[in-house]
Amino acid sequence: MVKDYYKILGVSREASPKEVKKAYQQLAKKWHPDVNKATEAESKFKEVAEAYETLSQSSKKEQYDQQLYAQENPARRARANTAYSPRGNKAGQAYNFEHFDNTGFPDEDLFDMFFNSRTSGQGMGMGNITQTLRANLDITLEQAYRGDRISVRVSGKSIQLKLPARIKNNSTLKIRGNGSNGLDPNEELLISFHIVHHSMYTIEESNLIAVAQIAPWQAIFGGDMPVRLPDHSTVRLKIPAGTQTGQTLRLSGKGLSKDKHNYGDVLIRIEMIIPEINDIDEQERKLYRQLAEFNPFQPQIKNQ
Repeated sequence: MVKDYYKILGVSREASPKEVKKAYQQLAKKWHPDVNKATEAESKFKEVAEAYETLSQSSKKEQYDQQLYAQENPARRARANTAYSPRGNKAGQAYNFEHFDNTGFPDEDLFDMFFNSRTSGQGMGMGNITQTLRANLDITLEQAYRGDRISVRVSGKSIQLKLPARIKNNSTLKIRGNGSNGLDPNEELLISFHIVHHSMYTIEESNLIAVAQIAPWQAIFGGDMPVRLPDHSTVRLKIPAGTQTGQTLRLSGKGLSKDKHNYGDVLIRIEMIIPEINDIDEQERKLYRQLAEFNPFQPQIKNQ
C-alpha cells in the first residue's frame, strides 16, 4: 500500500516545491534523533525524509502521484502501473515505495537547517551517501588566534585540519574528506570549537578584553605601553593624558573574527594602581606631600 506522503508532510497535493521543502525542514528538525529523544523519533524522521525524497524530485513525484491515484481509483490501477513502471521493471509491475531506502534523503537540506551551511551535492543519490562525523574540541586562545594546524581524533580516525586565523569562540566548521586529511571522500566532519580560559584575556563575542594597571603619574601625563597579543606579537597602546581608572582604550581590528572580512577589537580597561605605603621611599613620600599641599582637591561623596 502506497503511503500518503502529502499527509505525512502536512501539505496539500497542490503544494509548491518551496512549501514542501519548508514542511520537511520543520518536521525533520522536530523529529531528528539528535534533538528528539522520543522512542518514535527515528521512525518519524525516516518517514518524513522518505516523503520529501519523493515529493522533491519531479520524476519521482510524477510516478508517485500516478501510483497514489491508482490506489485511490482501483479501476485505473492496472493501466497506471503499466504506463508508469520505472525503467528496468517489467511492464505492469508497480513502483514499490514501501521498500524505499530511508537513508537516501537530501542531507544538504538538513545541514542547512541545523548548521546554516550546505553540502555540495553528496547525499542526494541512493548510492552516494555522505557519512557525517561530529566532534567538540577545546582549543587555546593562542591556537585560535594564530590559526594553528591541529589533530583531532574522532571515531578512531586521526583527522588533520587548519584553524582559520582568529576563529571566533564556539564556531563550527565543516571538514570534507579528501583521502589525505584522515577522512574518506564520502565522509565529512562537523566540529565545534570552544576557547578555554585565558590568563590575560576574556572573550566577549569577537572582542578580547584585558585589564591594564597604570600608576597615577602615567594617568596624569599619559604615555604608551606594550600589549602582547595572543599570537605573541606586540603592539603599542597609547595612554592619553588624563586617563581615568575604569576607562576603556581600544586596539581596533585586533580581536577575533566577526565575519569573512571584519574583526573585533582588543579592549583595554584601565585600572589605576596606588603604591603600597611600605613600597614608597622617603623621597617619594616627600613628593606626595608636596602634591597634597599644592592640590586643593578634597575627598567628597559623588552625586548619583
